[in-house]
Amino acid sequence: MRLHRAGYVAARAIGDPRAVALAVEGLAGAEACAGRAGRAATLLGAASALRRSIGAPLPPGERGDVDRIATAARVTLGDEAFRAAFTRGTGLDAHAAVDGEPGSA
Repeated sequence: MRLHRAGYVAARAIGDPRAVALAVEGLAGAEACAGRAGRAATLLGAASALRRSIGAPLPPGERGDVDRIATAARVTLGDEAFRAAFTRGTGLDAHAAVDGEPGSA
């Protein structure tokens, strides 16, 4: 988790929103692995919204990782709870999603 957070901090520091989205997706994966599926889904929603806002869709080479994270979170949460958490994330900017919801499930 520490390395993913460091990557997020570096992406924010250089100001590249595509790098920020990728870092948030990485954090979502770490959260899913740590058993925090709701947080993972929220982060995926925030990353998706960021990508949409800058016109930078998820590259095909990264799709597999994001799909695996989403599937793991969806299996844990169920479809309805996953959609709710993902949708909640789409209403947050990356900073709020990463730093504004510590410990959310």
